[in-house]
Amino acid sequence: MAYQIGDPVVHCTYGMGEVVGVEEKTIAGETRRYYVVKVGTLTLWTPVDDPEGSNLRPPASRTEFQASLGIIHTPGEPLADNKYQRQSQVIQRLKKKSLEEICSIIRDMVAWSREHRLTKDDLDLLKRAEDILLDEWELSLGTSRDTARQELNQLLSVDTVDAIDAA
Repeated sequence: MAYQIGDPVVHCTYGMGEVVGVEEKTIAGETRRYYVVKVGTLTLWTPVDDPEGSNLRPPASRTEFQASLGIIHTPGEPLADNKYQRQSQVIQRLKKKSLEEICSIIRDMVAWSREHRLTKDDLDLLKRAEDILLDEWELSLGTSRDTARQELNQLLSVDTVDAIDAA
């Protein structure tokens, strides 16, 4: 997909951003074109013609976003008991880049937390997934972050959210 300067995008690792330019860079003797993306205070360069697939995707439409939120109400899938395997599993899933996967990660980690204690690394991954979701929530549904957070808390249930917010 070709993006234009000013287009909002979702980076699979860093969340919502904006394409602020396109530049040519020569790295290891290879010249390629890169999207210059601003995500908060970060500036990222992602190849325009990445053969492995871009780290960028367009934000979900209102309808797509609301449909994806339905995933949070479905039963969670099991996560590995071993913390290193679990974290690796979640990191690999984050790389899938889809809003549906972000919602599934949040659902699965929250379900897992109902019977297990989340480690600091688990909480960091959950927060990263939530931040990506909340950023896109603001853009796709036009709500404030506070409102999006409240609605997410309602979807997840109060007892689990207290554990997440305490981190």
